[in-house]
Amino acid sequence: MPQAPKQQSMPKVNAAFAILLVGMVGYFIFWGLGYTHHHQVALFLLATLFGVFMAFNIGGNDVANSFGTSVGAGTLTVPQALLVAAVFEVSGAVIAGGEVTDTIRTGIVDLNTLPMQPLDLILIMMSALLAAALWLLFATKKGLPVSTTHAIIGGIVGSSVLLGWQLSNGQGSPFTLVKWHEIGRIAASWVLSPMLGGIVSYTLYTIIKKNVLDYNDTVAAQLKAIKAEKKAYKEQHRLRFDALDEQQKIEVSTAMARDAQIYGEDDFDPAELESNYYKGLHEINQRKEQIDVFKAFYTWIPAISGLGCMLISSMLIFKGLKNLHLGIAPMTSMFLILMLGAGIWAAT
Repeated sequence: MPQAPKQQSMPKVNAAFAILLVGMVGYFIFWGLGYTHHHQVALFLLATLFGVFMAFNIGGNDVANSFGTSVGAGTLTVPQALLVAAVFEVSGAVIAGGEVTDTIRTGIVDLNTLPMQPLDLILIMMSALLAAALWLLFATKKGLPVSTTHAIIGGIVGSSVLLGWQLSNGQGSPFTLVKWHEIGRIAASWVLSPMLGGIVSYTLYTIIKKNVLDYNDTVAAQLKAIKAEKKAYKEQHRLRFDALDEQQKIEVSTAMARDAQIYGEDDFDPAELESNYYKGLHEINQRKEQIDVFKAFYTWIPAISGLGCMLISSMLIFKGLKNLHLGIAPMTSMFLILMLGAGIWAAT
């Protein structure tokens, strides 16, 4: 039953994003036709169609990968994750995507090796775009999380080799049209990226597990043991009290009554306690109070939050804002990162 409102809201979310998609595509076509002065209209519309098809499949695969962990952990609902992805995926592409675009646009195909026309490069890119989009559609249909980067670069390499074979007329190698040293550099990043990601993830998880998760489990076990000890202590006292004669019971009860009054005071002196029961109870409670239950929350969580803020802000400042050419000095950037990290640490 609690899932019904979420299921009912999904068609509305889907409709809203469909309207947004149609509106943005319409605006892009209107803007693009004006930007190209209505030259090669058919080619522009076909490239737009391929691009929209590719973007749609990226949303169904790569973007779904990015927020799959958040939705799976219950941190975000699907509509919330879609909104976050829509904002930050577009922001990242606009602000920080310039260098990657330049690499794909000019860093893979060697335009000086063979005589090429501008239309040849357009055909390479459109072929790669359609091939990558079809592969992403197939992978998404099968539920396979794949890399858009791998697909688009593979499409460019394949199209370039085929075009090189056509342009060389069998008199040269069709592979000369591809900058293989650049492909090697890109492929190396494909290997290093998961390795470094795994190392960093393992390190962070080890720190969190040791100082937060395991610490909380240890504290919970200690509190449970003290609670059981306290219960057993009260039961032992009851058995010993029942074994006393009437006079001894009166004396013990009188002493316990005085101790109960003293024990309820905030600034009582343990030396004033008379009964063995309250002396033992005080010793158990002292051990309980010595357990720092919230140590992980006020020590490690602020530090981890501050470190995370510094990592994210450094990526934004050194990678994203770099393409805006704001002229921020490196020392100023470091100061901003430290200030943001300190602010998050203090706030948590």
